[in-house]
Amino acid sequence: MRQVGEPFRALLLGPWLLVAAIVASGLAPALADAAWVIAGGKEAALERLLGQGMELAGCRYDAAVIDKDTIQATYQCGGVPQQVVLRHQTAEVQGGQLAGPWRIATSHAALAAALQSRLAAEPDSGLWQDISPHIVPPASATPTADGKALPQLPPDIERRYRATDAAMQADRGWEMYDEIVALVRQNPHPVLMGRLVVACAAIASHPDGQAKVDALIADADASPQDPLKHFIAGVAVHYRGHVRGESKEQKQAEYREALRLLEPLRTVYADSPRLWIYLAVSYVRTGQQDKAEAAIAEALRFDEKTDADVYYCEAEVWHKKDPKRALQAIGKYQKLMRDEQPNGAWHGAGKDAKVEHMRQVMERVVAGEPLPAGDMYDPVLSNAAAAETASLDLPVAGAVGMGLIAAVVGVVWLRRRRVSN
Repeated sequence: MRQVGEPFRALLLGPWLLVAAIVASGLAPALADAAWVIAGGKEAALERLLGQGMELAGCRYDAAVIDKDTIQATYQCGGVPQQVVLRHQTAEVQGGQLAGPWRIATSHAALAAALQSRLAAEPDSGLWQDISPHIVPPASATPTADGKALPQLPPDIERRYRATDAAMQADRGWEMYDEIVALVRQNPHPVLMGRLVVACAAIASHPDGQAKVDALIADADASPQDPLKHFIAGVAVHYRGHVRGESKEQKQAEYREALRLLEPLRTVYADSPRLWIYLAVSYVRTGQQDKAEAAIAEALRFDEKTDADVYYCEAEVWHKKDPKRALQAIGKYQKLMRDEQPNGAWHGAGKDAKVEHMRQVMERVVAGEPLPAGDMYDPVLSNAAAAETASLDLPVAGAVGMGLIAAVVGVVWLRRRRVSN
C-alpha cells in the first residue's frame, strides 16, 4: 500500500507495484480477466489527474492511498472529508460510475460527476498496468557478449535496489526477496539478478529454509510457463545443498534437483551469466566435469571482468583438473575485489580470509603438493558449522560456492564499465 499527497510523500511503495511495470516490455496482452494495478512511479501523474491544486464541485484533492488496484482518494469539501474509491473499469465497484478506464464510487454526487468528467476527458498517462501474465522479459534484455555496456538502472529502480542493501548487509537477505523478485520481473538486469541470488541463498539458510525451498520448488513445478520461478527454485535448492547437505550424497541430490530446474532455461536465459554459473557449479559437484567447463566458459564469455565470483566459480571448476588455471582465477577474483572496494564493493566477514586460504592451498598444489582431502569448496559441514558458513557468506552470495558477488556486480554495471575479452 502506498499513500500519496503531501502528508504521505515519504512512504515506500509495496513490492507488488514493481511487478506492474513488466508490461513496459510489451509482453502483457490486454485480457478480459486482466489484473490491473497502478504502476510504480506514477504518483505525481495520478495526483494531477485527481485534480491536485484545483477545485472540483467545491472540493479540493487532499491525498490518496493506493492499494494495488484500488485508489482511495480523500477530498476536502467545505471542511468535511469525502472519500472516493477508484478502480479500473474491469473491476467491480458497487454503485460506481464509469469514466474512461476508471470506475468511481463516492457518496458525494457532485464530486463524482466532476471527477467523472475530468477523468473521461484526460488521458490516464499510462497509469494502469496489467500484471496478470507471469512472463519473464526475453534474454535480449540481459547482457550480450559483444562488449557493449548495459544501460544503467532507471533511477526509481536503482533507488529501490539500494533500499535492499540493509537486509543484505544484516544477513537477512530473505527480507528483500519479494521486492527483488518484483524488480527482476520488471528488468532482468545483472545487478538485480545478482541481488536475487543473494535472497535465494538467504532463504536456503533461514531456520525454516528446508520448507521454504520445498515451497519454491513446488511453486515452480506448478508454474511451467514461468521460467523465473524455475530459476529461483533452482538457485535456492543449489544453496540448500551447499548449506544444509549432511552428506556428499545428499548434496549431490540437491544439485541434481537444481540442474533439473535450471537446464531447461538455457534458451530463456541464454545471455545470463547467472544461469551458467549455477549450471557450472552444479555440474562440477555432481561429477560432470565436461559440462561444467562448457558452462563456466559461457559465464566468462558474458560476464568476464565484471563479476568477481565468476572467477571464484571458475577456480572451483578447474581446481582438480588444472590447478594453475584455478590459481589464476582466484587471483583475478581477489584483484577485482580490491579494485572495486573504493567504489563500494562489499562482502561478508571472513570472505577474504577464506579466499586467501584457498589461494595458498592452490599455490602449494601448483608447486607439486597433492590436493587436501575433502572438498574445500563444498565441504560436508555439521549443522553448527553450516550455520556459521551461511552467516559469513550469504550477504554476498559469495565464498565457498555461494553464488555471485552482487555488490561488485552492482558497482561495475552501474558505472557502465564493460570490458571486452
